[in-house]
Amino acid sequence: MSSESKNPFHGFVDTLAEMARMREYALRGSEDRTEANAWVPTVDILIDGEDIIVRCELPGVAGEDVDVSLSHNTLWIWGQRNHPTGEEGRVSFYVHERSMGAFRRSISLPPHIDATNLAATFEDGLLEIRIADAVSDADVERIEIAMPTAGGSEDITVRKDGPR
Repeated sequence: MSSESKNPFHGFVDTLAEMARMREYALRGSEDRTEANAWVPTVDILIDGEDIIVRCELPGVAGEDVDVSLSHNTLWIWGQRNHPTGEEGRVSFYVHERSMGAFRRSISLPPHIDATNLAATFEDGLLEIRIADAVSDADVERIEIAMPTAGGSEDITVRKDGPR
């Protein structure tokens, strides 16, 4: 795969929701978390040959509290981070910055991916999902950008030879 290839997926679905949550937090301060305003774990997405690798940091989350699924070309990561056993209601916090409760993350994937392409591992709070054979230039169409001429006409052409 050339270094000039485009990113094969469309982006993060929850980015706007997280930005709205941060705005509300800045305006109103802390409030109880619900599924609608849950924390969003950080991810790295990288390409290894023809595979896409998603690494999701989940410190303090037990492996049995994490679910990974694929639905309509969207990779879903769901889970729950709980207070340590016996701590809730027994202690008072001076500073409480870590979010607890439910989380979710979604990532759009190329259309040719199915569940047989996915393999997930969880170790030391790091979830790693390998999506085999996910990188393909076959579905990429390069759009030529026409520059306006002195006469004002603009021509836009579509080439099927992929990205530059």
